[in-house]
Amino acid sequence: MSCHVESRILQKVRDSDSVGHDGWVNARRGAALIMLPAFYALATAIHVLVLIKVIPFTWVNGGRSNSFGEQAVQSGLSIGILVALALVAFRQARKAPSLSKGGRALMWCLVALWLVGLVQQLLGTTFELWVMFPIVALGLVGHLLVAMSRSAGGSASRVS
Repeated sequence: MSCHVESRILQKVRDSDSVGHDGWVNARRGAALIMLPAFYALATAIHVLVLIKVIPFTWVNGGRSNSFGEQAVQSGLSIGILVALALVAFRQARKAPSLSKGGRALMWCLVALWLVGLVQQLLGTTFELWVMFPIVALGLVGHLLVAMSRSAGGSASRVS
C-alpha cells in the first residue's frame, strides 16, 4: 500500500514538474530558437557592416585581407553561407527533439564548425576576441542545444 501511494505521489510530482524531461527538452529548444536567430543575425550584420565600411576590413578575418576588395568577396561569401546555414539550422531546431539521425549528425557537424570558428576568434584580432567570440559562442551553444536534444523516449541523460 505504501509503495503504491509513493508511486502515485511521484507520478503527480513528475506530471506537474515543469523541469521534468519534457520541460528540459522544451527549455533547450526554446533557448535554441532564440540563440540561433540572434547568432545568425549578428554574424550577418557584422559582414554587412564591413561591406558598408562601418567596420574596418582589417578587424575581421584575422586581419589577413590585404585590401577591402578581398574582404568584400570574403564577406559576401560569408553572408551567403550564413543564410544557407541559418535555413538548415532553423529547420532542424524546429524539428528538435525529434531529429532524424541525419539531422542530428548535421547539427553535430555545425557544432564542430562553430567550435573551430570559436578558436579562430580567440586567435584573431582584438575585435574578433571581444565582439565576435561572444557571438560565435552564442551560436555554438544554440547549435549544441539542438544537437543534444532528445525526445522523451531518447537515450540522452537529462542535464541538471
